Amino acid sequence: RKRAVRGCVMMMATATQQQQRQRQQHAPAASSSPPSSAPISIPGAARTAADPTALSPTAAGGESFKSSTLSKFPPAYKQRVALFREAVEPSACAATGRCVIDRDAVRAYAHRGIPDAPALRSTYWKILLDYLPLDKSTWEMQLTANRQMFQEWKKELALEPLRMRGDVLKLRLCSDSTLRRRASHAAMTMEETQFHPLASTPPPPQLPAANFEQDMALLDMIEKDVERTFPSLHFFHRDESTIAKHFDALRCILFLYAKLNPGIQYVQGMNEILGPIYYVFASDSDPETQENAEADAFYCFTNLMSEIMDNFIKPLDCSEVGVHRNLERLQSLLKLKDRELWANLEEKALHPQFYSFTWITLLLSQTFDLPEVLRLWDSLFSDRNRFRLLLFVCCAMLIHCREDLLKSSFAESLCLLQEFPPIDIQEILEEAVALQKVTTEEDLVAYGVIPPVKASPALGTPSSDSSSTGTPTTRHKHPKWAPFSKDKKKDKENKNKHDDGNSK
Repeated sequence: RKRAVRGCVMMMATATQQQQRQRQQHAPAASSSPPSSAPISIPGAARTAADPTALSPTAAGGESFKSSTLSKFPPAYKQRVALFREAVEPSACAATGRCVIDRDAVRAYAHRGIPDAPALRSTYWKILLDYLPLDKSTWEMQLTANRQMFQEWKKELALEPLRMRGDVLKLRLCSDSTLRRRASHAAMTMEETQFHPLASTPPPPQLPAANFEQDMALLDMIEKDVERTFPSLHFFHRDESTIAKHFDALRCILFLYAKLNPGIQYVQGMNEILGPIYYVFASDSDPETQENAEADAFYCFTNLMSEIMDNFIKPLDCSEVGVHRNLERLQSLLKLKDRELWANLEEKALHPQFYSFTWITLLLSQTFDLPEVLRLWDSLFSDRNRFRLLLFVCCAMLIHCREDLLKSSFAESLCLLQEFPPIDIQEILEEAVALQKVTTEEDLVAYGVIPPVKASPALGTPSSDSSSTGTPTTRHKHPKWAPFSKDKKKDKENKNKHDDGNSK
């Protein structure tokens, strides 16, 4: 697939050069310029400038562009980047001194696909994942506090287990028992000389045996999954010292998240959620974003997990908020939009658990390549009713393979959906948005895609799994937690007295 993309790019570049040579031959001699100074057009840049919803020119390559590279793009692309920057860096901030970002504008721009420019996608994702507040004047203070807190957590909870994990791996490399004894003796001798009771430097706190075994088992599971994170990329591997830095960062973030969230700890697949977030921050050409990629990725990953955590909790799989309920919603949506295809899959007993479990749980991060995942997540994070757009994207994927699914057997259909064929992610997003526009809320409620909207007696506002502001209901305060006013307290006391009199 990558070879085909490279071949297409080379063919387009060759055709462009031939057209330029023909223009220079037919142009007048006075106006002709040397071939070395002739501008080279970039494939895809014109389409991006003309269509704001198109993929960015770097989507095929997936590499972040330096600020110096931005000058090679046409002026239309620079104007597009300027519009995106204006949404998060309003020019009115310098005049007023107070800068409040419009969340609706950020969502609208992000839904079209964020260009690959320094500190652009990373800033948008931090806002959409509620890591950065809308008041930009508080960004510096909040970022500094959060990054310092992350370093404290890392020092207190992760550094010692990670150091001991390194010692364990070194001992595993010594296959011979003699070498193992020598290595352990050398380590003990070094610790005794370095952490002597009379030494000025106190020894680090030792972990209990039970905690040590649990931490080593947890790290072993995390390391196996991190090594499988986007295996086609060397970014997350630990083959070289420069690449091991990213591997260690992902391992540390997942381990720290598990220690701070003992109720859920670490579940296989979380590495696929963290991978794209960390990649966006660590590969950004902005030096400050790169330097603090580990801390910022930890907070954004934690906020995202707070919204999709129910998909990773096994006891909740069959509940109303579990992953199986989301699979049923996808099946109901397919029945609403394409009943023939739904009936065909039902006749073949091709249930959504067989192919769409990872689609819903991992936000399609295992289905597409990393550049396509980044473009897809731009729209998913900007969705007001997230992650409702994800259901429409999955439904559009099924409808896109409609003809092949209708004429194939159970085994062929299963292989097709589990190994989804190469596709333009922008085309799928456009189909999903088109399906969403022609679908009413009443139809979604009637087919069980979304729960019915009920009026809350305490607040008098509709309560459902998504609000008008687009924020998850898990972050809303329950009406019973709202403080009572003085009049309500008196009414409650009078009611209690009246109930006591009746009982007597």
